[in-house]
Amino acid sequence: MSSEHHEGRLEPKPHVPSSRIPAWQILFRGLALTVLTVLAVGVTVIAARVNGWLAIAALPVTGPVALLSAWGSLVQLSGGEKFDDHPWV
Repeated sequence: MSSEHHEGRLEPKPHVPSSRIPAWQILFRGLALTVLTVLAVGVTVIAARVNGWLAIAALPVTGPVALLSAWGSLVQLSGGEKFDDHPWV
């Protein structure tokens, strides 16, 4: 067995420095999802001020929208889907 080739051994990928500011497309998507989050929470708050029962009726729709859009905006604003810094990813 040569010392140059080791079967079954994983070599880490070379480190590529990432920029602090994501590409404009990712930034735009992240900001758009942030606006959607704020709108969903705002609709729920306005519904609660108008009538408590209206807020209860709106919450099954606006709750998941707010949660998923907040999660999506955090993923996009942190650099997209490949934000894991593990060397083998």
